[in-house]
Order: sequence, then structure tokens, then C-alpha cells
Amino acid sequence: MIDLMTAILSLRPNAQLVTRGDEIEWMDDTQTQPTDAEIATEMARLEAELPQLKINQEARDYLASTDWLLLRELDGGIAMTAEVKQLRADARASVI
Repeated sequence: MIDLMTAILSLRPNAQLVTRGDEIEWMDDTQTQPTDAEIATEMARLEAELPQLKINQEARDYLASTDWLLLRELDGGIAMTAEVKQLRADARASVI
């Protein structure tokens, strides 16, 4: 679930503001406060990205957890199995 602050900061990076529940106290004199419609649209956009972000994180975690197998192979040690090579290729392909 995307919260109000995340959506606002996505629209206005480094904005100076305080939120109290659903109320926004805008304290930034260099950026305009986004409208409620802009915030709602951004929250929906970010919410729609969550499934892919989860896929990306899981793929990166898998790659990180098996990097040592690649290094071992490259260093002249034991070769990775074909299964691990395929899983790593699949993980790389799933990241957007």
C-alpha cells in the first residue's frame, strides 16, 4: 500500500512538508503543492508498480545469493549447474 508521503515525494522530490493523517502542511516555497487529483493518480501509478517491484527484488536477491557460484566458476573452481545458470538467466530477464 502506497502512503500519502511516498506519493507526494514521488511527485515533488525533496519537498518540505508535514503530513498529519490525510492533512498536508506544505512548507516548501520552491515547489508547488500537488493537487489531490495529482496525488491520487500518483498513488494509483505507484500501487500498480508494486507487483513488478516485488519481482525485481526477489530476482535481485536470488542473483545476489548465487553470485558466489559464478565467482567460484570464474576463479577456476567448480562450474555452476545448468539449472542454476538457467535460473539466473530467468531472474535477470524478469527484472524491469
